[in-house]
Amino acid sequence: MCLRRDSLSFREVKAHAIFFLLELEKQGKVTRSDGYQDILNAIANDVRSKHRMRLQRQQEIGNMTEALRHLKERKKYFEEQIDSYNSYVEVAMATMQRGKS
Repeated sequence: MCLRRDSLSFREVKAHAIFFLLELEKQGKVTRSDGYQDILNAIANDVRSKHRMRLQRQQEIGNMTEALRHLKERKKYFEEQIDSYNSYVEVAMATMQRGKS
C-alpha cells in the first residue's frame, strides 16, 4: 500500500492506519490486546519531543558552525606560518649563495 502526497480523506487515512497497524501486529511490533497503546504512546512521545529535538539540532548546527569558523582561523594561521617559513628559507638560501661568491 502506497501513501499519496496529496490530501487524503479521513476514511483513507483511517484505512491506511489500520493497514499499517495490522502489518506491525503481524511483525510482532504492536498488539491489539492493549488497544495498540504502545504505538499511541510512541506517537505521543514523538510529538512531545519534536520541539526539543529541533532545539537540539539548532544547537548542534551552532556548535558545528563555530567549530568550522575556528578551523578556518587555524588554517589561515598555519598558512601564514608556512609563508613565513618559506620566506625565511628563501632569505637564508640567498644569504648562503652570496656568501659563496
